[in-house]
Amino acid sequence: MSDRPGLNTDGSVDYSHYNEEQLFRALRSIDSERYPLNFANLKAAFAARQIPIDDSLNAADALMAAERLVFSRPAPRPVTEYPIAFAPRPGFLTWLGPSRNDFRLVGVGGIEVHAERVSVRGRRFGFILGLPLMRRVEIHKGDITNVEVAENVVRFECHAGEGKLKSLTFWVADSTVAEDLVHQLPAERMPDFVPQLASYLDFEEHLENRAPRLPVTSAFAILSLLMFCLTIYNGAEWFNATGVVQIAWGSNFSPSTLSGQWWRLLTYSFLHYGIFHLAFNLWALASFGAIAERLYGSLRYASICFVSAIVGGMASLAMAAQINSAGASGVLFGIFGALLVSEVRGTEPIPESVKRSLRNSTLFFALVSLISGFLFKGIDNGAHIGGLVAGIFMGMAFQSPRRIIRIVAPVTLVLFVAVTGAGLAKRAQDASPVEASYWEEVSWFVTNEPHAVASWQEVQRLARANAMADVPMAEKLTEEVLPFWQESTARFAPFKFHAGTEVFDSHEYMKRVAGGRLHAIEQCISGLRAHDVGIVEACMKEMGEVDQLIRAREEKLKNNSSAH
Repeated sequence: MSDRPGLNTDGSVDYSHYNEEQLFRALRSIDSERYPLNFANLKAAFAARQIPIDDSLNAADALMAAERLVFSRPAPRPVTEYPIAFAPRPGFLTWLGPSRNDFRLVGVGGIEVHAERVSVRGRRFGFILGLPLMRRVEIHKGDITNVEVAENVVRFECHAGEGKLKSLTFWVADSTVAEDLVHQLPAERMPDFVPQLASYLDFEEHLENRAPRLPVTSAFAILSLLMFCLTIYNGAEWFNATGVVQIAWGSNFSPSTLSGQWWRLLTYSFLHYGIFHLAFNLWALASFGAIAERLYGSLRYASICFVSAIVGGMASLAMAAQINSAGASGVLFGIFGALLVSEVRGTEPIPESVKRSLRNSTLFFALVSLISGFLFKGIDNGAHIGGLVAGIFMGMAFQSPRRIIRIVAPVTLVLFVAVTGAGLAKRAQDASPVEASYWEEVSWFVTNEPHAVASWQEVQRLARANAMADVPMAEKLTEEVLPFWQESTARFAPFKFHAGTEVFDSHEYMKRVAGGRLHAIEQCISGLRAHDVGIVEACMKEMGEVDQLIRAREEKLKNNSSAH
C-alpha cells in the first residue's frame, strides 16, 4: 500500500498499522478535499495515538497543529522495574508455598508499567521437576481495573475473558513506591466494585499471629530429616528404596505391625525411601503445612497430622495384605483434606480470591498424587486415601459452620477407625504366632547386621594394606565377625513354613544369607590360620555369591516397598 493516498481509492487506506513517522508523511501529502474518507481514516489513526486533529482544519493546518502537540508533549516516562513480593514476608518458604493470587506467582519478582501493558515477573511452579522457576506475565493495561492500595501493598484485578476477573496482590518497598505505581495504573473501577484489600491484609495478619513460628511443621520436617540421616548411617540407600533398614526403624511393615508393634502406625510417617522421596514430601509439607497450621492453629493442626498418620497407616494395612510402607503422604493428605474443608466451607474468613487460588492448588496436588498412585507401582494409595478421609473429617469437626456436623464428623471417624481396627486385629489374631516370631528375628537381624558387615569390611581394609598378620586377623574375625553369623544361623534354623508363601521365600533367603556368610567366614579363619591363600580366595568367592544374592533380594524388595 502506497503512502500516497491519491494513488488509491478513497476510503481504502488502512492507517492503523502506520507508525508515527508514516502518519506525518501521509498527512503532508493527502488532499483532504479529494480524499475525504482517507483523511477521516488518517484522523482516526492520529486520535488512536492521542494526537487530536480538529475537523475544521485542512491538511496543512492539521499537520502544524499535530506537530505542535507532539513536539510540545513531555518525553515519555522511562520504564522502571519495581521489586515486588507476593507475600508479606518473602523467603524460601513463600517460594515453596501455594500461591495466593490468580496468576499462581510466588516468592519475589518485579513489575514494569509500559504505555499499553503491565509486565509482572515472579516465580511459578512448572512442569520441570515442579521447580518454582521465573515466569513473566503480560497484562494489557486496558484490562486492569479495581486498583487498590494500602501502605506498601497494591492490589488490582484484570479481565480474563467470559466476564471473569483475575486478581493480583503484591508488596513493594514502601508506600511512596506503591502510590507511584498506582498513579501509572488505570483508575477505572467496575460498577459493582467492593474493596477487598483490607480484608486480605487482615487475613494475612490473622494467619501470622495464630502460628508465627510454625512449631509443628518445623518439628515434623526436622524429625523426618533426622530419621533419614539415621537410616542412611545404618545402611539405607540414598536413592534405592529397598526398605530393609526402614523395617528396623519403624516402617509400617505389615507382619511386624500386626504382630503387636502398633507404634509403627505413627513412626512410618517420619521414614523415607531415598533422598528424592524425602525432598518431595518436605516440599509438600512446606507448601501446604504452613498455611494449614496457621489456619487451624498449632494444637489442632498437630491433632490433624497425628490422626491422619494413624488412619493412613491402618488403611495401608487394610488395602494390602503384605506391605512395607514409609513416608509422610498420609499426613500430607490429611492436611489436604483439612485445607479443602477450610477452602470450601470453613469458618475462617478467607478472602475469595485467596480461597480460590488455595483450593485450586490443593485439588491439583491431591489429584495428581492419587492418580500417580494408581498408575505407578510402589506408591501406597492406601495411606493417601486414609489420610485424606481423616483430614476431611477432622477439618469438619474443627471448622464446619454447623454444630451437628462438628459432632457427627468425629463420631463417624471414630467408627471408621474402630471398624478398620477390628478387621486388622482379626487378621493379627489369625496370623501364625510362629510367623510373628520369625519376623521379630528378621527385625533383630536387620538391626544388628550393619555392625557385623562393618567389622568384616575393616578386616578387608587391613588385609589390603598388609597391616595385620594372618593369625591376628583370624582372631579378629573370630571375636568380632563370626559370633553374629553363628547366632543368625541358629535363630533362623528352627522355623518351618509351607512352600509357596511369602514368609517361606523370606525364610529360605535368610537361611542362605546367614549360612553362606557363616561358612565363608569359617573358611577364611581356617585359611588364615593355615596361611593357605587358596582357602581364603574360596572364602572371598563365596562372600561374593552371597552379595549377589542380597542384591537380587533388594531389587525384589524395592518393587514391593511402598513410598508415599
